[in-house]
Amino acid sequence: MGIWGVSIGDTKWIYLMSNTSLTASINIQGTCQIYGYSPRAINVSSGAFFTCTGDQNFINIHFVDLQDSPGDSNALIVLSGNSLKIENVTFNRLPTAQYNYRGLVDVINGNIEWRNHMDNFKLQGCELIKMSNEAQFTISSGYACRIGSANDGIQLSNSRIIAGAFHRTLQFMNSNFTNIVNTGNGGSVLYLRVDTGGQINIEGCIFGSCSCAQPGNGGALAVILNSGTARLKIYNTLFVNCSTAAGYGGYGWGGAIFINMLYAFNPAYFNLTLLTFTDCFSAVEAGNHVHIQSAETQSLGATLLSSNIFSVKDTTVQNLDQKLNYMGIDTGNVAGGSNDPFRHCPLFLECYKLYLFKDPYNVSQNSGSNDNEDCGRESDPCQNVKYITDFTGSEHVKYSQSSSIVNIVMLSDSTMEDTLDINPSKYVGQLITMKSKDYFNDSQSTSKKYIQTQLRSTYYISVTSTSRLELYGLQFNNLLSSAGGSLIFASTSSTTSYIIKIVSCKFVFAGSSLAHQIIYINGGKILIQKTAFKNYQFSDTNTAIVIQSISLSSIAELEQDNFTDITQSGTGSGAAISTVLNSGSSLKISSSS
Repeated sequence: MGIWGVSIGDTKWIYLMSNTSLTASINIQGTCQIYGYSPRAINVSSGAFFTCTGDQNFINIHFVDLQDSPGDSNALIVLSGNSLKIENVTFNRLPTAQYNYRGLVDVINGNIEWRNHMDNFKLQGCELIKMSNEAQFTISSGYACRIGSANDGIQLSNSRIIAGAFHRTLQFMNSNFTNIVNTGNGGSVLYLRVDTGGQINIEGCIFGSCSCAQPGNGGALAVILNSGTARLKIYNTLFVNCSTAAGYGGYGWGGAIFINMLYAFNPAYFNLTLLTFTDCFSAVEAGNHVHIQSAETQSLGATLLSSNIFSVKDTTVQNLDQKLNYMGIDTGNVAGGSNDPFRHCPLFLECYKLYLFKDPYNVSQNSGSNDNEDCGRESDPCQNVKYITDFTGSEHVKYSQSSSIVNIVMLSDSTMEDTLDINPSKYVGQLITMKSKDYFNDSQSTSKKYIQTQLRSTYYISVTSTSRLELYGLQFNNLLSSAGGSLIFASTSSTTSYIIKIVSCKFVFAGSSLAHQIIYINGGKILIQKTAFKNYQFSDTNTAIVIQSISLSSIAELEQDNFTDITQSGTGSGAAISTVLNSGSSLKISSSS
């Protein structure tokens, strides 16, 4: 088998001269060195594992786990006493297995000294290192380890690099953890409960592209402090592109770090200083960098600052710009992982309500309980569109007035809509899209949500200046029959982009002969595509679409539209379309009838 051994003093040396197999569990007692003469493979059969009760070293070993599904054993090595050194050890799975279904070490009692680089493996339903009871784990300052890499990385499914509950010591020094992705649970590198007397010490490390998914918390690190004497120190450490990803359920707090304080906070046992965060985010904007659950967020934040035990390099954490980066929640407000923004507070600022900009905003006359600053989710829609377009800058965060698109989805028909003034002076108004819930690209057969305005005496939509509006898969009618003006009005001095797009919509007459137009444009560029106008009756000179160019240039493009039974009883001309075009203006009609 290419194995030979020798005893030197009290130490037994086992040399692997060639690859070998482990087909049954084996108990290693006393002091023992297992050494691959250059890296050697050990093929470990399902159910087989090493039990270590003395001082053992595994050096230059490549484990190939032959277990191809979840089983009874959770690790290849079980440490139940003294110490274990892991140096230049790798592990992998059968080519036919999607994941490794066992971790590397289950530490019941004893210390792991880690001198190892690992990369490019997949774990499901287990931890690379599981810690419990008297477990200790050390990466010393003299040996900087690397786990994961930018090119390959480590894929985890409901797994972590290190997880469990312990009351001894875990120490990371000067090490890198890169591209470690957990598609479930909390944490990716760490998920640990620290009990009485236990401590975590992380110094000079880098966590890059480490993430977990909802309902997990803590993209890189998730720590539960289960005692008033449980210690946590993270010092001079960098977090880059760490995140919690959108999944299902609630939570998703702490893009880089999540901490749950189950006992009264003691500042003597806590230190998060000289940290750096770059491009880290929470799926729900609850602590993009750090999120802490505690008895009372505001008093905790004040203590962290006054005791000088929380700091971020080159950053004033009390700045308003940092309000979403460092957050907390009172334990009494957790409510099963609720992401109601009213429940979360900035750690270092006065707690006030934070309303998050949503994409999209949902609107329903039928199920919207009422319009409020946080409406818009499909489960809690707004009741009317005007409430959204009338938002002010002080109400919402994560919205860029100059670049963000406001997407509005109509979940139901509506008879409650009020005037929509869309212009740059409004906080919301650079580009607004409205569409029916079931609309998909270029769809003409989709059920169209019906916005009824036949009782209104003034216009419904006005779009001016540099603002833009796009309507998709909706149905409209008209204003009150005697009302003047138009249902939709648009005017701008620029023809560079469309001020209005109307795609796959339907306009259907309601009432008696109309004293107003349906669409009126004076200046700007408009597209009406795959849209139907039916059964309208107009009085005097009124018509369905009016294209004017009074002191401004107008460009109208009509594609694959349909005008049916449009009549005019007055002295005007063009019941469907009336145009007055000056130099620089144009009307293009293609494939319409």
